[in-house]
Parts: sequence; C-alpha cells; structure tokens
Amino acid sequence: MSKEDMIMEFADIATLVAAEAHQCGETNKDRVIAFNKMFDSFMLYTAGQEGVELSQQDIEGYKLAVLIEQYEGMKAAYPQQGCYGINFIISMFDEKMKYAESVYDYYTPLDAL
Repeated sequence: MSKEDMIMEFADIATLVAAEAHQCGETNKDRVIAFNKMFDSFMLYTAGQEGVELSQQDIEGYKLAVLIEQYEGMKAAYPQQGCYGINFIISMFDEKMKYAESVYDYYTPLDAL
C-alpha cells in the first residue's frame, strides 16, 4: 500500500463513520480501530523513511480534520440523498478499498441490519 492508498482508505472510513452518525448504517468498530492503528504506524514509519518530522499529535489532528470534513459533507448531503443515496454512494467505494477486501468489512448499511 502506498501513502496515498492509506489516506484514501482513511477518508473513506471517515465517510462511513459520518454515515453511521446519520443512522444510515453501522461501522465495524474493531475493523475501524485496527485500520486506524495501522494507519498511524504506517504514517509514522513512512515519515521517518522520508526524513519528515511527524508526530502522533500531527496524525491525530489530520484524522480529526478529515472526520469533520466528511461529517460536514454528509450533513449537507443527507437532506437530499437520504440513507438510500448515501449507501448507494458508499457501495461505489467497494472497488477502491486497498486494505480491506470490501467496504462492507467496515460498514453495514441500515437496510442490511
């Protein structure tokens, strides 16, 4: 996996968390936490290899900013899209997951619960 792949997968997971906050589905907390731990380690290791100074606090700040951005986007989309539209968009993530085999390793849509 590349750094870009890790960043995209984290952003996709942040979207799933935002969808859950709008009661459109449920995230698999264990899988999300496992990815987050791997993300942190990967980013710290990669930064060290690249000679870039990066701290755990930098990573946490970045992740919080992404979560807020995805939540705000979901908040704006929800009134027009509803859960059906949001979950349809999420279904398109399935082909671009790198760490997990499927987006549904992280998320179960409301209509499947």
